[in-house]
Amino acid sequence: LRKVAVNGDEPDLTFILDLPPETGFERNRGRAETAGQFDRFEAEDLDFHHRVREAFLAIARREPERVKVLDAARDPETIQAEVRRWVDAAL
Repeated sequence: LRKVAVNGDEPDLTFILDLPPETGFERNRGRAETAGQFDRFEAEDLDFHHRVREAFLAIARREPERVKVLDAARDPETIQAEVRRWVDAAL
């Protein structure tokens, strides 16, 4: 299905910002309360989010040269520096 959806085109480098679903829910809770509503994905249960996370991590395991998993629990500056290192290495 993925190959049909992207017409066989895939990026040279993909980043997965990985975070346990429980942490993601906690982060989104604050933002969603501010906005006063949940989007379709935030309304899904925790089991759904675990399955989605595992599906992304499975892609990363199958394609480690192309897909990089970054620990999204770190501060944004550290994540940005890691992304820059991977992009620079790919250029």
